[in-house]
Amino acid sequence: MVGLIFWRTELTGDRPSKKHKSPSKKHKSFDEQIQHLKRKGLEVSNSDSATACLQRINYYHLRGYYIDLTVRDPDSQISRFLPGTTFEQIVARHETDCLLRQALLPYLRKVELAARSACSYALTEHYGSLGYKNSENFSNNNYHKWFLGQVRSATKRFKKEPFVKNYEEHYEGNFPLWVVVEMLPFGVISKLYKNMLPKDQKTAARLLGYQYNRLEQLLNALVVLRNTIAHHSRLHSRRMNTQYSMPPESVALVSELDPGFILQPSSVFSTILGLSRLLLPEERTRLVSDIAAATRSNRDYRLVKLGFPSHWPEVLRSE
Repeated sequence: MVGLIFWRTELTGDRPSKKHKSPSKKHKSFDEQIQHLKRKGLEVSNSDSATACLQRINYYHLRGYYIDLTVRDPDSQISRFLPGTTFEQIVARHETDCLLRQALLPYLRKVELAARSACSYALTEHYGSLGYKNSENFSNNNYHKWFLGQVRSATKRFKKEPFVKNYEEHYEGNFPLWVVVEMLPFGVISKLYKNMLPKDQKTAARLLGYQYNRLEQLLNALVVLRNTIAHHSRLHSRRMNTQYSMPPESVALVSELDPGFILQPSSVFSTILGLSRLLLPEERTRLVSDIAAATRSNRDYRLVKLGFPSHWPEVLRSE
């Protein structure tokens, strides 16, 4: 019941009565949704256009873009929009957020491919192409069993691919690790790294150009960011549900360029900063340009809401 009450409060901004606790929200038509927003003070210049928008973008999805545009009335305890807030403003935030997510995806793909290559190289260098099947080459036996289960599931999913048929027919289904990693999602790769022995982690981290004792947390954070984007979830005003220990030099640089600014480990920017550390210098420069291009046309989309410091381009481009 507590969860239902919280969900209701989050969606409507209304505080549920202590005497009457409804078990669920009632369905609202698109017109009723618009009227509800208007009663809360939102300006809607074109109801037909707003209806067409809500038919394609879930009402609850848009809510995340106006959290900071409401204030709770102290008397009624009902959240109302700040004066002058428009429906078009909220939709514009959504569209800018989409552009930002599209801008980040190519760089996440680069890092995912690099992580596959680094983990595969480190393990096969030390144990051979099939050494991943031996639990003695990993830290935790239960994690290793889980990983082998993921490999079996992946080969079933890709069973119609020519390369899988080739290894099934000519190599008795013994897939080298460099083939296996190409079938595994980023989340499984991050857990593969987590279960590698320290000496193997150091080899993989060296190939990626990152500190091995911080790489596990960073890969996990990048997986969360990648999945957030892949599932079309917003980045604006989001706190990531993972944290990682940022390199002291990155924290120091932010403090130097933006005195008083506190870099939050759970912010979207902190994860993007970690992403930039795994890119080549010229890729970091393009990343800065792509983020700027995605967001510059909408001044209402404030990057500070994602944890960006004011000198973020210099921070992301730094070595």
